[in-house]
Amino acid sequence: MPQLTDNIHTLIFLHIPRTGGSTLRWILRRQFQADETLAVVKGYDPWAEIAALPQPRRMQIKYVRGHVSYGIHQYFTHPAAYITFMRDPVDHIISHHYYVLRLPTHYLHQAVVSDTMSLKDYVTSGLSNELTNDQTRRISGLLTTKELTEQSLALAKANIETHFAFVGLMERYDESLVLARRLFGWHNVYYVRKNVTKARRSKQDVRQDVLDTIARRNQLDIELYQFVQQRFNETIEAYGPTFQAAVARFQALNALFRALYTGYKTMLAPLHSVRGRLRRVR
Repeated sequence: MPQLTDNIHTLIFLHIPRTGGSTLRWILRRQFQADETLAVVKGYDPWAEIAALPQPRRMQIKYVRGHVSYGIHQYFTHPAAYITFMRDPVDHIISHHYYVLRLPTHYLHQAVVSDTMSLKDYVTSGLSNELTNDQTRRISGLLTTKELTEQSLALAKANIETHFAFVGLMERYDESLVLARRLFGWHNVYYVRKNVTKARRSKQDVRQDVLDTIARRNQLDIELYQFVQQRFNETIEAYGPTFQAAVARFQALNALFRALYTGYKTMLAPLHSVRGRLRRVR
């Protein structure tokens, strides 16, 4: 039976914030040439940005990335499919809160800091659609819709089944990468984690009443995440016991890659410092 991955010309990375997407974006840079790539900057209004591209340029594009939602495949005449990563919805919101706190340039930072919002206050603030079922909202294509329904969830599930070639799980990142490598034939998917939120509380350290509030306000995301988990497990089971052996090999090699990469960056640090001083002298 033909697979969705068989005839893809354009791969669209639907980057949901705080789901390990910066790391995946780093990996995907190795899979595509620069002139084959389109970075969508205006995630909430990408339509005009893509529609304005000349048709020859659109035909050249094999990889689209950005904080976009389902639907932009309509602007490409060649077959297109989506990939994305999802994250446990409660942990997703906790990470989002601490990310906003530490990033002064984030559009929500000033409101959160000036009002000294607690995590619970943040979740119930209504400051942004990102705080309620944002994973369902993006995958369903209802990015500007404030209140989602069970129909929205059904639409997100249908989109995954018909237009998503791959949905990874942040909590099972290595398994996801091994699976993606098999599906797409990617090379060198080794990684060092990027854009990690530091000094954040873990899910286990958050009060139960706060966790319950987050869960209530993201119930559709929880249901969608469970749906994706089941599909993910079924796909891996179909590969048989050799899949976990492949994951173990990948993790061993990735540990070596991280050590070499860290050593390389450490070696280059003094050189960058000297270059910076020379620029200031000029």
